[in-house]
Amino acid sequence: MMQLKLTSPCCLLLGMADIDGRTHQLGVALTYPPIEIEARRSALLLITGGRADLAYRQAERFLEHHGLPRQGEIEIELAIPSFMGLGSAGMLGLSVARTLAELGELPADDAQALASAAGLGADEALETHAFAHGGLLLVDDSGGLARRVPIAHAGEDAAWVWVLVLPRVPSGAVESLEAERRAELRAAARHLGAGRASCEQLFGAAERDDIAAFAAALGEIQQLNDDALRLAETPHPLDDAEARLLAIMRGHGALVCGRALGGLALYGLIQGAGPSRALRRALTAELGFFGGSVIGSVCSPHGATLE
Repeated sequence: MMQLKLTSPCCLLLGMADIDGRTHQLGVALTYPPIEIEARRSALLLITGGRADLAYRQAERFLEHHGLPRQGEIEIELAIPSFMGLGSAGMLGLSVARTLAELGELPADDAQALASAAGLGADEALETHAFAHGGLLLVDDSGGLARRVPIAHAGEDAAWVWVLVLPRVPSGAVESLEAERRAELRAAARHLGAGRASCEQLFGAAERDDIAAFAAALGEIQQLNDDALRLAETPHPLDDAEARLLAIMRGHGALVCGRALGGLALYGLIQGAGPSRALRRALTAELGFFGGSVIGSVCSPHGATLE
């Protein structure tokens, strides 16, 4: 019996950038929290595990698009948490589509075709390239990949670690929170200042392995996006708890930190596995047992993998 295992990164949207009058999405594929799927052929369509309800709808769209029967068994062993701004829905749709394409012996290497068949929207082009390629990504307003740098380090001391705080989702949070945040950011893009210089600095720093210059450029891009949201009258100010957590990140060596523009996660970038562990301990102590989770992640330089 054919059996597959697929692992997909998450995708952190770092901001929008106005480059020569065109709006670009900037983001990074991260190894954690991932999607892990096991799948096999089956006479019926059966999907279990985290976010199975969404995955089932995405699977139905994919199979209907290709005129295929509802067949295939998918077990979602790990899913990217929703509400966090880590591309949960888009990465899941791509993962489901890739898995079903493999089971159905369909072409499976065109991520954009997979995204279309699974019903992903135009705003999820960043996730599509994160799934296909990984790395630090710049995606233009037509969905094309404008620039990519795979960020990878051989040793723990040199690693660029993204420390993520995944808070508890507040009661009353609407299911569409991530889509709404993305739409607000897109609408605010008309207020963005020119971002070419900051993006050039960001990608150049990644290529040179210069984390300090990278963090400085990312801070500039964050400010451009925050200013645009404020001018569009759709800001989401930090609450006191978020501000304390970001202060802890800065105090423990994070070179740049902030809240995910597409959701509720907080992130800080720090160099080295040892310093990242110290930072995670401090954040966990502040959050307490029920305050959420803290994880360390690095850039996924290759995108999704299939075994």
